[in-house]
Amino acid sequence: MRWKELLIGAVLTLAVTVAGGVVVYYFTQPEPVQKEELLTFQVEQQVAFEGKDNSVSIGSLRFGNIGSAPARDVVAQFSVKTAEIIEFQAVSQTNAEVSSQVSEDKHTVSVRVKTLLPEEIVTATFLLSEEAPAELNLRSSSSIGKEGATRRTIANDNSEVSDFLVKFLPLLVLFAIFPAIYALRVLARSSSRSSCRNNTGFVLLHSGATDEAIRILRSAVEAGEDGSHALANLATAIALSGDAESSHAYLEAAEFLASTKHEKAVCALSRSIIEHQFANENDARESFSSALALSKSEVKSYAQKSKLLQGILESDTEFKQLLENA
Repeated sequence: MRWKELLIGAVLTLAVTVAGGVVVYYFTQPEPVQKEELLTFQVEQQVAFEGKDNSVSIGSLRFGNIGSAPARDVVAQFSVKTAEIIEFQAVSQTNAEVSSQVSEDKHTVSVRVKTLLPEEIVTATFLLSEEAPAELNLRSSSSIGKEGATRRTIANDNSEVSDFLVKFLPLLVLFAIFPAIYALRVLARSSSRSSCRNNTGFVLLHSGATDEAIRILRSAVEAGEDGSHALANLATAIALSGDAESSHAYLEAAEFLASTKHEKAVCALSRSIIEHQFANENDARESFSSALALSKSEVKSYAQKSKLLQGILESDTEFKQLLENA
């Protein structure tokens, strides 16, 4: 049976990978060092959105402890001088207790963590009244943080054995993993879609539950999840509620982030629905054609299941013809 072959291939691949990881871990362990905390932070580039009456800027930052000892009484002070902080949300990836307080002048936020464990990371997203230079100062009760990678990297050359393993063991794993590639593809086709908030919001949006889709997709965007997909789907949902300006702002943000062919196809499909909603029929059909060119099979699949797209296809024969001729 095919499923037995797939299962055996996957188990063998897992066994080889785990065994190889254990061997590499054993032979490449660094020399013991004195335990100490090491705080680092990164502030990502902001994305600005220009509207008719106002402009906003979205950004994110993260800080963590890449040392080997817990950091106590950690304080991160985020500040902007030429803009106001509209929203600021900070969360720990490991559910550590995190608190934040915005100053009265809305130019500074203080984030406090009682104990930041080794390899623990705090991520924050913020919304500014306009794009502006941002600074982050990080300290604990016994050290000052510095800008740099927030994940630990280890490099060592303990022996010739470790060098050999590092160079050639990945080849063994690579040969073992080929049987599992086909298995993963087959299982992916038969498995249900991911349970992430973007996919839930997408299904609700295309089933007609616009208000609920907006709520879920907005929470995904605020949490920094699902990138251009969540932004594009939120833009579509907002358009259906009648807000053209906000809809186009979120869509432009999605198009800015889109890098893969599928991401660009999702943005093009969203633009076609949005332009159709606001009676820009030529732009709508052009965008729908672009979406089909980028990802024909996915768009056709959506068209078969989406009440939203079916309504457009039934009301616009040119849309339907574009789909049939693709």
